[in-house]
Amino acid sequence: MQFEYTDYHQNISDNDLIDDLKATAHKLNTNSLSMKEYDENGTYSSSAVSRRFGTWNKALSLTKLNYRNKAFSETELFENMENVWIKIGKQPTRRDMNNTLISCISSGSYIRKFGQW
Repeated sequence: MQFEYTDYHQNISDNDLIDDLKATAHKLNTNSLSMKEYDENGTYSSSAVSRRFGTWNKALSLTKLNYRNKAFSETELFENMENVWIKIGKQPTRRDMNNTLISCISSGSYIRKFGQW
């Protein structure tokens, strides 16, 4: 059995997190950064950044980056829900809609549009 140390980055400063957000956006050559893009390319996790600064958008505001928060039309939302329903063979749940392998629009977009799930 081999033991390996995993560094969990427990004592990261605010400046280090902000610098990593900027570096990740620069690496991707973009002025906006989604949580998923950061998770795939950044050093830390988007959830750690969100917890530290309160929200993902607050963290991005400190870096002068934009968050892609597209307002979908009702037609786009219902077409996506129909596609998900067909893929999984049942009425989608919030969890289903947040699975990026199944849905291209998260449940949060539905909540913003309609006020509740």
